[in-house]
Amino acid sequence: MKLSSLVGGTATVIGPEATLAEAAEALITDGVGSLAVVEGRRLVGIITERDVVRAVADGADAEEESVADWMSD
Repeated sequence: MKLSSLVGGTATVIGPEATLAEAAEALITDGVGSLAVVEGRRLVGIITERDVVRAVADGADAEEESVADWMSD
């Protein structure tokens, strides 16, 4: 199944190595509630606003910790 068939148009994506701060910025900039986490051309997970909030509430350093540590896979 292609990612495009799951979303209505385009998906906002981010790499698993991106920081939580970069993910938060992408969520705000693109006005979306979740990002597809893509490695190469493969969907490896999803990170949501709630995941970012949970990470920060748990004491994560948003500038240092990666999306891969907090995404759902």
